[in-house]
Amino acid sequence: MLNIQSLINAFNSFEKGINRAKLEPLDLEVRDACIQRFEYTFELSIKTIKRYIEMEMPISEQVDQLNYRDLLRIALEIGLIEDVNAWFTFREARNQTSHAYDQNKAEMLFQVAINFLEKDKFLIEQLQKRLS
Repeated sequence: MLNIQSLINAFNSFEKGINRAKLEPLDLEVRDACIQRFEYTFELSIKTIKRYIEMEMPISEQVDQLNYRDLLRIALEIGLIEDVNAWFTFREARNQTSHAYDQNKAEMLFQVAINFLEKDKFLIEQLQKRLS
């Protein structure tokens, strides 16, 4: 059985940060914390998608052979995610977080993080339905 509690905990922490950032839009430290929470929540989401697909595929070893795009396409096909292109964008943004810091990039990443919140909530809801 797949345990998604770590993902739920990360999501809840991320959501609290986003809500606080909306209340305090000029607080750059809160925004930066949200970007960091986006990073680890995104990573946990991808790992959870992979584990779920491993459970569902006839030959779970095949999942290790999948690239990121194929993994997400399968997630779309089985209804775990709604918008595969959004998830491609989230990955691009996640990869940007490790590069040199600048204010414009941080603001762009924060906007992507806000969009991720809704998509990740859908993923968690789908997982909860299937695993209960």
